[in-house]
Parts: sequence; C-alpha cells; structure tokens
Amino acid sequence: MSEKTFDISEFMETKESPSPEGEEDFFEQEGGTGEDEIAEVDIQKAVVEELAAEKIELHEKVSAKEEELQALSEKIKSAELALEEAKKEAEEKKQELEDAKKIACELKENLAQAKEAIRKLDEKLSEKFFARLEVLERNPNMLALLDREPELEDRYLGETRDHVLEVIKEARDAAEKEGRQRRAQILESVLVANEPAGELKKRREMIENLFKENANLLTGSAMKKLDELNIKYKEGESYLMPGEIILRNF
Repeated sequence: MSEKTFDISEFMETKESPSPEGEEDFFEQEGGTGEDEIAEVDIQKAVVEELAAEKIELHEKVSAKEEELQALSEKIKSAELALEEAKKEAEEKKQELEDAKKIACELKENLAQAKEAIRKLDEKLSEKFFARLEVLERNPNMLALLDREPELEDRYLGETRDHVLEVIKEARDAAEKEGRQRRAQILESVLVANEPAGELKKRREMIENLFKENANLLTGSAMKKLDELNIKYKEGESYLMPGEIILRNF
C-alpha cells in the first residue's frame, strides 16, 4: 500500500478536468461500460465529499474541545492558586488566634492578681475603718476634741489623740499640785470620756528598748528601724542622740 496521503482537492480537480481526446474515443468505443464507470466515480466522489465534511466537522469539534480544555485548565490553575492563598491566610489567622489566646491568658492572670491585690487592700481598709469606728464609738466627742489642720498627718492611727490626752493628763497633774481644783476636775472629766489608744506609749517603749539593745548607740540596725518608722535621727549632717530622738518624736 502506498504511504502517500490521499488529497481530496487533488482528486476533485482531476475528476472535474476535461478528459483527453483518447479517453473520449475510448468511452465512445466502449459504449455502456464507460457510463457505468462514471456513475461509480460519482458515487465515490460523493462519499469522499461526505467524509471530508465529517472530517472538517470533527476538526471543528476537536478545536472547540481543545479550547474548552484550555479554559478549564486555566480555571483549575486559578483555583489552585486561590487555594494556596487561602491556606496561607488560614495559617496566618491560626497564628493570630494562638497569639490572641496567649495574650488573653496573660491578661486573665493579671486580672486575677489585680483582683487579689484589691481584695487584700479592701481587707486592710476595712480593718482600719472598723478600728477607727470602734474608737469613735467609745469616745463620741473625740473629733471635737481633736479638730486641727490636716497638713500634719498621723504616723499611725491615734497618734494625735494620744499626744493630746497625755498633755491633758500632765496639765491635770499640774493643776492638782497647784490647787486649781476646777481646772483639774474639767481635765479629769475629759480624760475619763476619752480613752487613749495606747499606741504612743507602746512605740515610745519600743524605741527605748531598741536603743538599749544597741548599747544606747545609733547603730546601722537602729537607723534601719527608725527609717521604717519614718523617724528622723539627723539634723543636717549631724546625728541626734538616742534620748533626743525619743524626746523629739514621743
């Protein structure tokens, strides 16, 4: 079988071109046999034309399918890129979520610590409030007795009260010695109505014992304790004597 490709257009041109004179004479000589061959050729031509049309149609369909496949390939590629972007964004969101959870845990711990600190402060304030209230209940006239400017704050609860009552007691003793009975009676009634807290006496004794333990010297440990109590032990560059420190502060 010949490997040469069958060319339909060439076949059609050959078929439609005028026959040589020899061929006409041959068909004339052969009579009916030539007409049969022409009819057969026409049939074959029709078949070839039909096949050619089908081939063209198939080519068109193949081209259409190839275009459709190309479009689908582009859509798939676009979808894959979108998927990769979505995965990347999801990973970023996941990391953001983990960071937010970590911050939330830290804030929760800080909040719990703050609440605990507030609770402890509330307890201390309540203790001081009720202690003060108890003193006021025992001595309802103490505020009138101790009215003064607020700039000089107490170092501890009841400091002003104890000092005032101590001074009144000394004045009562002096009035009794001098025979001032009315003054002594009034001061005595004040002392009876206003019970001292006793903190002044305790602190004075504590500082006296502190100096005794340090051989009545202003040692480093003694100065540290005085600093905690906010008690000054220097005047300028000079250190005060223990007795002078007690006298100035108690």
